[in-house]
Amino acid sequence: MIHGVINLNKPKGITSHDAVSRLRRILQQRRIGHTGTLDPLAQGVLPICLGDATRIAEYLSGADKTYRVWMRFGYSSDTLDITGQVKEVESEEISSRDLDKILQNFQGEIEQVPPMYSAISIKGQRLHQLARQGKTIDRPARRVIIHKIEHLNSFKGPLGFEAELRVKCSKGTYIRSLVQDIGKAAGTDAILTDLTREKSGGFSLDQSLDFASIEARVESAQTAEILHLLSPKQLSLPIRTLTPEEKNEIKFGRFINCSLDEKEILAQEDLLLLYQEKLVAIGTLVDQDGSCLIKPKKNFVNPLKFVKK
Repeated sequence: MIHGVINLNKPKGITSHDAVSRLRRILQQRRIGHTGTLDPLAQGVLPICLGDATRIAEYLSGADKTYRVWMRFGYSSDTLDITGQVKEVESEEISSRDLDKILQNFQGEIEQVPPMYSAISIKGQRLHQLARQGKTIDRPARRVIIHKIEHLNSFKGPLGFEAELRVKCSKGTYIRSLVQDIGKAAGTDAILTDLTREKSGGFSLDQSLDFASIEARVESAQTAEILHLLSPKQLSLPIRTLTPEEKNEIKFGRFINCSLDEKEILAQEDLLLLYQEKLVAIGTLVDQDGSCLIKPKKNFVNPLKFVKK
């Protein structure tokens, strides 16, 4: 069994589930899962966890994402993108300068309503299943953060005004909903026409591997080369380097001491416990009778190789 993370460049036309299934066949690996859904329309960075690394998937999926976004004004769609039932709608003239002003209102914390074609469950029912039955229900708005939105290019083409953006956002942001909201702010509607995820946490597109590259390495017995080198940055957690004695204590589920200085530095819910540049456990701080202790939360039978940077 392989233990680690692959930085997959998911192609268009397949679901994230399809991507996992294909890698399962290539690698003959049962324990495998992705860290954040990409629609079939989208391509780009999709971190895939293998073996014991599936236990850190929750930390990787919570990372910020960066997308390259292509959108078209003057159209609506039931899926909010070009793959659905697209209809042309009335649209006033939009200029690049108008778009710049509109985009300023979408930076920072915003509220957005998830699209009906999404995997969210409401009262035990998946929205996309209801949507395929022709049903629409009220969805509560969710707060997300748009850290940065850049206007890269825009032009008036044969099908209307189109724009290219780069969006850095928090977990849970629906780019299709963002595109629709930008269109409404411009006095019309808009749909997503193309999408590339350029970054997911510490994973970037320029370091990703496509299926052909992965298969070639596996066939040439270079499987280790498909694994992405992990660092604390990718999990957004502080680190604590263990002594040999502390490593043994953690291995058997026992608590270890931390100093008051460490308590200030490590004052987050979880922390990475490293020994000889390998992740042996994820721990959490506990206060016991006024003493600061580190409690093992997840021990790894197969420690994951990490670099402290």
